[in-house]
Amino acid sequence: MSENRIRKTDTTQVHGPASAGIWVATNKSLKMNPDGTARDVGPIVFQTPLLAAASSSVYIGVAPFPMQIISAKATFSVASTSGTAKVVKGAAGTAVASGTDMTATMSLAGTADTPVSATLHATAANLLIAAGEQIGVVLAGTLTNLANCTVTITFRQL
Repeated sequence: MSENRIRKTDTTQVHGPASAGIWVATNKSLKMNPDGTARDVGPIVFQTPLLAAASSSVYIGVAPFPMQIISAKATFSVASTSGTAKVVKGAAGTAVASGTDMTATMSLAGTADTPVSATLHATAANLLIAAGEQIGVVLAGTLTNLANCTVTITFRQL
């Protein structure tokens, strides 16, 4: 009979550059070694559920560890009239609309099926997110007609 828990008598296999597996390196980055070559695991990607004209600002996830935003893009099948989206971070209990900007606003009124990139915030501290902070998307403007919009946010682990 097997158990799904670790006992004091169990042994563990140390993973590192010379053995196959996944481990946390001394610099706290996640590493993997599927074929004898150690590699960073990443990037870390968060994506909104499909947004539409009736959508509202929303937190989409929680940072599992300290990270830095490296890009944010939106794509949609039908553009809005004059809607915008921006990526924010916020501590637990902070309303998404009151979050700290990580990007400038990006237009959701562009060409359908053409990705729109957000400009990252100019303040370096705004690009960093601590473990446990929430990642959100704030929508504004007129979202009329917006359909099948997805915002994809890419981070690197610190």
